Amino acid sequence: MRHPTPRPTVGGSRESTKGFTVANTPALHDECVEAARLVRAAREQLVADEPWVTYAQLAASRGQSEAATRRWVGRLRKAGHLVTVEHQGRVLVPAFQFDDTYQPVPTVRDAVHRLTEFGLSGWVVWRWFTAVNPSLNAPPVTLIDEKQSARLSGAVDALVSARDS
Repeated sequence: MRHPTPRPTVGGSRESTKGFTVANTPALHDECVEAARLVRAAREQLVADEPWVTYAQLAASRGQSEAATRRWVGRLRKAGHLVTVEHQGRVLVPAFQFDDTYQPVPTVRDAVHRLTEFGLSGWVVWRWFTAVNPSLNAPPVTLIDEKQSARLSGAVDALVSARDS
């Protein structure tokens, strides 16, 4: 026999149709709640500790309209060359992806492309770049200059190949 589909209650009543009540809804497992709390905390830490820009800030820095900047970022993001994240109703663009003139850094663009093709979200890519990588003894963000591009690429290779093994 199929269980009745839960129906929302009306007017704050604790009763609903077919014997389903708010009081007997399944509780989330404590582990799931804790995992969600940890993800939220990690995201809050990234936003608080790492530089980022909004579309408006990026537009002003590039001398473009916000609409043109949104289209430009959208094209880069769709191609997998740039990540953005949504936070409290705003789109944030992690600043490590840009040089001093707010152009994408080629070595970062290539690494981001590989990481997003690998299936990592914008939040995970941002965290990966800014967290200490054990094989590098440093965060990958410190390897953004051209002299370190081989090490950055090697760190991406290590991550991608670790999943395949």
